Amino acid sequence: MKRIVLSVPDDFYEALQNLADQETRSVPNLVLWLTAKALREGQEQSVRKAS
Repeated sequence: MKRIVLSVPDDFYEALQNLADQETRSVPNLVLWLTAKALREGQEQSVRKAS
C-alpha cells in the first residue's frame, strides 16, 4: 500500500467532511472509496468503448 498527501481548499474539505458524515466514513476513507469508484467506472467505460 502506498501513502499520498493531498492539499485541498477549505471549502472542498468541508464538502468532503459533510459527505463523509452522511456516509459514516472518515474523510480519508471516503476519498479512497471515491477514487476507487471513479477508477472502476473509468475502466468499465474504456472496455465498453473498445467493444
